[in-house]
Amino acid sequence: MALTRPARRVAAPVVAVLAVGCGGPHAGPPPPGLGPGPAPWAVVVIPEAGASAVGLAVVVAGSGWEDERRSGATLLAAEALLEESAAGLETLGASASVSCGRWAFVFTVVAPPETWRAAAEILASGLSDPAPTVSGLERARARLAASLALDRASPAWQARLAAGRALYGDGAVQGRESAWSRPGCGVPETLPLIDLAAVRAAGERLGQVASVAAVGSVDAAAGGRLASAFRPGGVTAAFPLPGRASPGRVYVERNTVTAWVSVAWPYGPDADAEAVRLVGSLLADAVRPGLSRPEILHAGAEVERHGRGGALVVTAVVAPERAEVVATTLEAEVWRLAAGTGPEAGIERVSRRHRGVRLRELSSPEARAARIALERAAGAAAGPWPAPGSWTWAAAREAARALGPPARAVVGPRAARAAAVP
Repeated sequence: MALTRPARRVAAPVVAVLAVGCGGPHAGPPPPGLGPGPAPWAVVVIPEAGASAVGLAVVVAGSGWEDERRSGATLLAAEALLEESAAGLETLGASASVSCGRWAFVFTVVAPPETWRAAAEILASGLSDPAPTVSGLERARARLAASLALDRASPAWQARLAAGRALYGDGAVQGRESAWSRPGCGVPETLPLIDLAAVRAAGERLGQVASVAAVGSVDAAAGGRLASAFRPGGVTAAFPLPGRASPGRVYVERNTVTAWVSVAWPYGPDADAEAVRLVGSLLADAVRPGLSRPEILHAGAEVERHGRGGALVVTAVVAPERAEVVATTLEAEVWRLAAGTGPEAGIERVSRRHRGVRLRELSSPEARAARIALERAAGAAAGPWPAPGSWTWAAAREAARALGPPARAVVGPRAARAAAVP
């Protein structure tokens, strides 16, 4: 697949946006600092000169509505839908996938220019009238079970889960339980308990589409056909939002030779999400492995969106006895960035590297379509590429100031326990 040359990315694309009112009531004001629910749904079409494929993204309600008994039902319904659609898409030279999240799921399709409309109609039909067969469901269940089992065995997965518990509450620690402290994709234990009727019920939620975006070898007139193919969501309450973050500390004992230290900061609707990603790269760089830090094996950052807000999570794999030092360093680095101290030249170096990584992440048309569709579902406007102003020293400083108090989670042996339990 040919990719757009970097030198041509600055050209202003032709954008066609068709916004359609949801027609349903809002679910009341959102929790302070977490942003609104989805805006009236929109279809966005962005032609790209010279593109040889089309990327399509469809954003639907996520799994934040699930309780412990139904954990994983949304993803199982989505996987069953793709299982039923796979043969039809394959004949068109197209493929589809889904990414799971508590606030939203994103279906993406990549297809040749001559068949992408037919591929979009196959996905739209599955979303509007979910009817998985028993055989399709069992194939999807087997594939998902293997994936969740691998996740469960991973300390990295445990660290992400612990970070959510630290940020949004944990029943064993703070006397309350939140769907946002559970895995957004489900757990292996409940997967065998979800029958065909439950999957079909969960599949009904997938039909409440918040936004659709098509990027690549398309024409602006395609927006009308997409708007008629996909059924808009009727009630914004279908998109779950977390309660107010109540940052705490969580420790998970695991008999490993290293410790996973995660620090999570919530942010609200006023923060620039792309600048928050840059802050994550700056924080990971502050504790990245090197000759001067032999106790650190890995450092990385990720952003979880929900509505106009979200959370920045930075995780480092460290020697257990250095877990507290690394966690404290990350928390102090945010204060330093917010205060505007530190060498600007160092931030520029990380910013250049971050820009390269981010552009690679968005190198496919379906990735750019997903970025646009998620922003539209959150009620914000966005193009296929982040604005250059989001990658500056000033933007990083403002994003650091917009972060809320941090939560801390540690997964590892008892030598690392003190980092999470004072």
